[in-house]
Amino acid sequence: MNLKLGYTTGTHTTGAFKSSLIKYLYNRDEKIIDIVLPNLEIANIKIEEILRDKNLIISKSIKSDNDDLDVTKGCEIIIYLSTTLKQNFLSDVIQTPQILNLKNSKLYIYAGSGVGVVTKEGLKIKPNYPAINPIPLEMLKSVTDEFEINENLYLIVSVTNGKTIAKETANSKVGVIGGISILGTSGIVKPISNSAYLDSIKVEISVSKNECDRVVFTLGNSAFKFAKENYNTTCIIEIGNFIYDSFNLLKDSNFREVIFIASVGKMTKIAQGLKNTHNRFG
Repeated sequence: MNLKLGYTTGTHTTGAFKSSLIKYLYNRDEKIIDIVLPNLEIANIKIEEILRDKNLIISKSIKSDNDDLDVTKGCEIIIYLSTTLKQNFLSDVIQTPQILNLKNSKLYIYAGSGVGVVTKEGLKIKPNYPAINPIPLEMLKSVTDEFEINENLYLIVSVTNGKTIAKETANSKVGVIGGISILGTSGIVKPISNSAYLDSIKVEISVSKNECDRVVFTLGNSAFKFAKENYNTTCIIEIGNFIYDSFNLLKDSNFREVIFIASVGKMTKIAQGLKNTHNRFG
């Protein structure tokens, strides 16, 4: 069965931003926006709504449906674009804007309601900046290159109910506060991908190594609950069944020890040398 692909929050953000620019520069409503992805494929992003109030443009896009288990599927991304900063749409977390240098001006990018702000070292974005990853930032910059922009613009990225959605992620643990992250490396969401889970583990390791001299790997909900009662939460990482892959991610870290917490059945599989404890493998 062919599984349906989708587009990342970064791609939808870029689409909504481009529609806002077109409305701002030409006062034109475009509901299907072409975005060039990092692999040079073209994504067609649907825009749900475009509004204008003097120098403020509001554009909305819904993250596309696909066969992935991503908790952000179906979330509403809202773009506020203006010539002055609209403070009332900003996140309540203190932040420093990302600044893109354009040909004749600058674009100031802020986290709005429901989008996180980075507060810890170890992520791709430095502390106090909006949790908008480098590739989405590059995609936003690529869009600006298509237009002649002669004055500074302010861009606020928001996600409806983003704070609630973020509770189902590891964001608060790794220091992303106030909402979800705007993510994407390829622009495309590949369904049911192990790589997405491993990427999450990699991020948690990157943050943990700044605060911990040992890392606690847990396998299963009961193990995680036990770990929280006995260890620093920042040092605990849920690795699912990915024993070998998780250890590989520790190569460049400086932890002095690794602690495993798991059921007897899982530990038996590890003792037998299985690289993955899923029942498909043993």
